[in-house]
Amino acid sequence: MVINALGFLEGLHLKPAGGNEYQADCPACGDTKKHLYVNLEKRVFYCHKCGFSGRIDDPGIKRQTYIPQPEEEPADPSKLDRVYRLLFRSLPLSKEHKEQLLKRGLPEDRHSPYATLPGHGRSEAVKAVLEREDPSSVPGFSAGERGWYLSGAPGLLIPVKNFKGEIWGVQVRLDNPAKGKYRWLSSKKGQGPKAKARYHVARNGNLERVWITEGPLKADVASHYLGETVVAVPGVNSWDAGEFVKDLVENGVKEAVIAYDADAKENENVARAALKLGRELYRAGIKIFYAVWDLRYKGLDDLLAAGKKPEIVNVKRYKKLIKKGVKKYVNRVIIAGSVVNEPKITQVNSQKGQVEAIRIILLTGRNGKKETITLMGWGDVAKRAVSLKKGQFIMAEGVLQAITAFDKVGSPISATRINLTNFEVVAENIAG
Repeated sequence: MVINALGFLEGLHLKPAGGNEYQADCPACGDTKKHLYVNLEKRVFYCHKCGFSGRIDDPGIKRQTYIPQPEEEPADPSKLDRVYRLLFRSLPLSKEHKEQLLKRGLPEDRHSPYATLPGHGRSEAVKAVLEREDPSSVPGFSAGERGWYLSGAPGLLIPVKNFKGEIWGVQVRLDNPAKGKYRWLSSKKGQGPKAKARYHVARNGNLERVWITEGPLKADVASHYLGETVVAVPGVNSWDAGEFVKDLVENGVKEAVIAYDADAKENENVARAALKLGRELYRAGIKIFYAVWDLRYKGLDDLLAAGKKPEIVNVKRYKKLIKKGVKKYVNRVIIAGSVVNEPKITQVNSQKGQVEAIRIILLTGRNGKKETITLMGWGDVAKRAVSLKKGQFIMAEGVLQAITAFDKVGSPISATRINLTNFEVVAENIAG
């Protein structure tokens, strides 16, 4: 595109941007934040918001009509893989991120696929990529006035792979959780393609049977312990039924174990999403099972890293567990108060025989009244809670089933008997 130099420059309020570069508002897209850059020496211009670009030539040449460019699509998986592998090789894994992976249950010999995206000092990694590949159309790489740079907040880089083992996306576990926990590595708006939410295949052995969970890092950890292939959807409701299920079938998957987080027993949305995925897979001819486990372990990776194994059930059994669970677990709450009794472990009867349990009585001040609330804990919770002392002020989180409240003379002030079961102490101190 060639623009009349005098008419073009006279209509712009140029602001020095260093060297021969000037910034201005873009007349094509109406930008008012000076995303248009003009180089008077090279006589070229480029808008980093809408892509309006060209050169400034002789006066009198008529300006062409600007046609907005469509949003840039990511490159094909083979190119994404080449560029991302160069990037990962150029970014070392920090000590802090190594410790995070170890805490998640991944031994050091499994850390090589990961890398650290630093807050500063990314230019060498970008340079290493540019020496071998063109990063255009690769989410995460942005083209600015000073050339290519790498976008995104600092964090742990997690490679997201397809069935061919190609890295076709990258997820970032952010160092600053206040900005969210996970994000997709994506280009800056107007300077490169947006990332697409992709499923991840943590391949381990044949593909006849796969496990399905949520999140690539969780899938990597679970695959390590199971010795089987684990496929991670980007979200319990964020998957394309057509593409995802089609890819499973085309890669020879005959059986799938859906292993969404344990809160499916009490979270109706997660339960519904798990059943929906099961229906789609069943319609495609894939045999379906579900993995269930103790609510103390949120994800499949947490369970396996603790040395435990999930129970695998059929659809009928899973539906019963979900129905019972959603009805039973009404709400998760935090209760605060002073410990009234000296906690002791006792044996109580359950459907599985006698189990260790503990009863904690808390003195609280709900609604301006003095009340006592009974907390019941089982198994490992009971063993940890026995260390509590009389008079301690604690905050306990648990599943609200029932609460029995009494006034200061010991008379019930509520007709409903409720217990707070499966509680965890989330904070405590000594009452003054």
